[in-house]
Amino acid sequence: MARIYCLLIILTFPVVACAQVKVSASVGYGTYSMKDLKEHQEQLKEQFPVDPKITSSFPGYWYYQFGASYRFKSNFFIGSSVSYGSTGGKIHYQDYSGEIGCEHKVKYISVGVPLGWQFPIQQDKMNLGLELSPALYFGNTQLAFETEVNTQSDQQSVEFESINIGLQPAARLERQVGPVLIFIQAGYYIDVYRSELTVKDNSEYYLLNGNGKKVHSDFTGLRTALGVAFAFPH
Repeated sequence: MARIYCLLIILTFPVVACAQVKVSASVGYGTYSMKDLKEHQEQLKEQFPVDPKITSSFPGYWYYQFGASYRFKSNFFIGSSVSYGSTGGKIHYQDYSGEIGCEHKVKYISVGVPLGWQFPIQQDKMNLGLELSPALYFGNTQLAFETEVNTQSDQQSVEFESINIGLQPAARLERQVGPVLIFIQAGYYIDVYRSELTVKDNSEYYLLNGNGKKVHSDFTGLRTALGVAFAFPH
């Protein structure tokens, strides 16, 4: 975690050193492909001694983002951002004798470097921005099993880590409201590199599917957000 914050400071430093800085905070909704993990979930379901149901299969969920950027006189801007998000999958079965279940709990922290152009409209009260943001995703996936039969229960879990690299084109519309800017943003993140899911603290071991292939997380999907920003004076 400390390394991520240090990276954000390094990326933001040249921005802060300039004349005008804009800082922002937003809440968004993201969807995630997770093709390999969905396949892994289906294969785990077939291995249960009963007929369980998949009650959740990596749905879209809220994420949170903080960022800073600098806009040059040419309307070109560059910045940095940090996001946190999560999703997951769940298999569950329950009857009179007890219950059994399995969960994939996925969370991530991403660090991005958005850059693009901003176009003032409506006499500078509203701006339209077009950007492309390279991003690093630091993922954590917990695979947890739980059984409860009569009065006996058992819980086991293992954590996996991954690093993904991708690009996110996006459009952003912002409007001045008093001293702050209110904005909405829509984009689509695309993974271009996905590392294998390796066991936390022991990268020699991987998560494998039923065919013996290494499993990857895939954060590709839609990103929408609503936020507030503050632009410091020149």
